[in-house]
Amino acid sequence: MNIEELNIEGLHKVLVIKNLPYESEGFLVIKSIKNSICTGGLRITDSVHLNEVINLAISMDLKFSSYDFAIGGAKSGLRIPQKIDRNKRQEVLAKFSKSIKEYLSTCYLTGPDLGSSNEDIDLIYRASNLNQMVLSKKLLQKTPMKSFLFKIPDFILKWIPTGYSKYGNKLTALGLLKSLEAINKERNDYSLIVHGVGSVGYSFLELIKDTSIK
Repeated sequence: MNIEELNIEGLHKVLVIKNLPYESEGFLVIKSIKNSICTGGLRITDSVHLNEVINLAISMDLKFSSYDFAIGGAKSGLRIPQKIDRNKRQEVLAKFSKSIKEYLSTCYLTGPDLGSSNEDIDLIYRASNLNQMVLSKKLLQKTPMKSFLFKIPDFILKWIPTGYSKYGNKLTALGLLKSLEAINKERNDYSLIVHGVGSVGYSFLELIKDTSIK
């Protein structure tokens, strides 16, 4: 595996994973680590590139900072040919997983993003003999965050399907709400346009019911 580490000012870690099968290429960008943790989803498209992942990692860091969560921002990306079959796709995911295992096991918590699914994320962790739910508990306990997750024994967590994405969707929605609240204090003549309502959108709609923003 050919892994190139780039030194880019303002970023904690930038990895480019080359020579993945089927002309694929992977990226891991960590903007910052706070309380020994950083988090951000895995984007999988046939065109994702390093600068895109860098900008996403920076956005994640700003999102968490906006509501005082002591978590660093990060993002990973995989460029995989669009028409690749399922078995080949899983092969790429497994090799990518092993190339970033050091970070998955110690500080980087990931989940689904554009082009990736819970199944993909489950494979990412399993390929490196890791369990996402157990790691979620371990890493998030280092932050001021409160969650029922912390009360569940690890031997039970190991049997719970990958579920970080549901938590991540709520965090993303909360970040959007905080941004709108900040705008609302400055002006009241803006418009919000939503293209489709996915899991983040539903979480946002639930939050907005209890705010002054309509």
